[in-house]
Amino acid sequence: MPIEDDDTLRTILRRTRTIAVVGASPKPGRDSGQIARFLVVAVIADEAVAIGAKTIWMQLGVVNQEAAARAEQAGLQVIMDHCIKIEYRRLMK
Repeated sequence: MPIEDDDTLRTILRRTRTIAVVGASPKPGRDSGQIARFLVVAVIADEAVAIGAKTIWMQLGVVNQEAAARAEQAGLQVIMDHCIKIEYRRLMK
């Protein structure tokens, strides 16, 4: 289950030192941008597992349940459909 609770999000934001932010299109409203984001998440989730990452964070509008399930099965924390900037400002006052 992707992480939603504030305490866990706050902990992740405090302890994380390196963040990879992935964007697929400068025009996210286009169908091609939405499909590309969905497809690239699976590859990135597999790479995150392979390098031993602790968390995968999918930005607003990016949801891939299959990739999330694979990452969780490998022991990663998963956040989906949350903007890291918004959450940081909200939780790290």
